[in-house]
Amino acid sequence: MEKFGIGWFTKALKGKVIKEYPPFIVDGVSTDSREILPNDVFIALKGNNFDGHSFIKECIQKGVRTFVVNSEFLANNPRFFDKYDVNVISVKDTLKGLNDLALAYRRDFLPNVKIIGITGSSGKTTTKFFLAQMLSHKYNVKFSPKSFNNNIGVPLSILSMDSKTDVALIEMGMNHKGEIKDLSKIATPDVGVVTNIGFAHIGNLKSTKNIALAKAEIIFGMKEKGTLFLNKNSIHNDVFEQRVLAKNIQIRYFDVNNAKIIENKGLDGITFEYEGVRFFSQVPGLHNIENIVCSLEVSKFFGINIGELVSIVKSLSTPEMRTNIFRGKFVLIDDSYNANPDSMMKSIDFLDALKTSGKKIAILGDMLELGEFSERLHLEVANHLLKKNIDYILCYGDEFSKVHDFLVQNGKDKDKVLTASSLTEIADIIKYLLKEGDIVLVKASRGMRLNEVSDFLKTKLKELENDSI
Repeated sequence: MEKFGIGWFTKALKGKVIKEYPPFIVDGVSTDSREILPNDVFIALKGNNFDGHSFIKECIQKGVRTFVVNSEFLANNPRFFDKYDVNVISVKDTLKGLNDLALAYRRDFLPNVKIIGITGSSGKTTTKFFLAQMLSHKYNVKFSPKSFNNNIGVPLSILSMDSKTDVALIEMGMNHKGEIKDLSKIATPDVGVVTNIGFAHIGNLKSTKNIALAKAEIIFGMKEKGTLFLNKNSIHNDVFEQRVLAKNIQIRYFDVNNAKIIENKGLDGITFEYEGVRFFSQVPGLHNIENIVCSLEVSKFFGINIGELVSIVKSLSTPEMRTNIFRGKFVLIDDSYNANPDSMMKSIDFLDALKTSGKKIAILGDMLELGEFSERLHLEVANHLLKKNIDYILCYGDEFSKVHDFLVQNGKDKDKVLTASSLTEIADIIKYLLKEGDIVLVKASRGMRLNEVSDFLKTKLKELENDSI
């Protein structure tokens, strides 16, 4: 992080110095008392279910000496900081203050850093990971290892950079319209990337066109004459094409159909050819080729010859809980981070295409935030499952219980389409079903907590290293 004085800091926050205790030293900004370091500023955020002000004393015990707090907190606790040697800045709203701080920091300290804003219905974090690994071939790249794609994560990502950063990757997510507009205003991207438009969050936005309109808000904060990358095979590209004109933003398309699959080795990766260059990626799944192609196109834009990226593509890795493969007496495909209809069907296709001496088992949970479309979209997934060769399907959640009923009513063996009412029951069923050579897919929206089932299976793999099932 760049160095600045308390005067600039307070002005950027649009706040007021309540107490000053020199020297003012800031190495970072944090909103998490569990991870904070002594020279970090603690910004006490207040939400519906938490209040960062409750953790100020914990931060003081850890050596933190600068705090940004809500004026309401000080009004209710006017003597709170009297006995502490700390800097205190008051703002009306600490979340707005965090966003104002990041906006000013980007403007004043990072004018030459090229920022790539990444959004889309699915594949954002994986594309960010792939692109970071490719661009690091030539540039000093900064990106957050976690999603960090909301009005807390984006400003924290920006505030973690310094002027030595060449390129920064900022992921931008949303649940409602207007959210990406605010994030784009803070980040002011030089380049935008839209991975695709699908059904994620359709419960709030009511149509895929409205989803596209919300994603197109990334254009709002983009720099004049910037560049926007679009998926040629996605829907509603016209929404973006209409909105770039006012800012003279150039559109470039990436097209997975330009990648020729040479050999799909299943869990062992894929060999493909792109623009005359042969690549091998250890990341399995045809759906990941689209993320790789997107990353290759953006890398080309940044002046990297894709022939130089053969070794990097070979060693690409995916983020946590996104097509993570764990091998042992059985194979776990941990794709439990999140799910929407598009990503769910791609994961099912991936499992279906795999070869194994054992069984293919899919543990599938509800896809959330689909609103009035939820039942229809879950039944579309059910229809998709009918066509696939998956030995056991374990359904979890209200919507997937309907998927279970649909599958049984339409010819699936009732002994091989199962339901569970709790995570513990899933574990019990899996312990009974699991045999050596099996492949297990775990996929659901994060709110279904199937990542805990993945953790159980990872533990099981370790336990079985020297034993048989």
